Amino acid sequence: MRIHRHSLATGMTFPDSNGFEVKRAVLPGDDEKYLTLQLILTNHRFQDIFTAFVEDISANIASIPVESDAVQFMNSRLRRWQLFLERNGPDGLGEESQSGFLKLAILMCTHKSTQILVTHRRI
Repeated sequence: MRIHRHSLATGMTFPDSNGFEVKRAVLPGDDEKYLTLQLILTNHRFQDIFTAFVEDISANIASIPVESDAVQFMNSRLRRWQLFLERNGPDGLGEESQSGFLKLAILMCTHKSTQILVTHRRI
């Protein structure tokens, strides 16, 4: 996501997770006013889930008119993903859980007009 530097709040940190990280980069040809936030998959085991949550973030950011609000939204959403992955063990989701989660993500994407709240409770 290419942003103006001023859209990034001073001291804002992005979460690192078992499956992703956020890097800040200046792309060739950009001047010092711009910064690119790169969301990078760090564990290929999470590729299907990563694809689903990148699409979710992208679709929601596109409708946010203020760039700094979009950056804040991205950070908030990434923190939720980080917590989700942490709660499912140090190695993230098992294959069965990944499959179930991916099916839920697809369902959510196909029903964009309906807000779905999912909670998880450990027994």
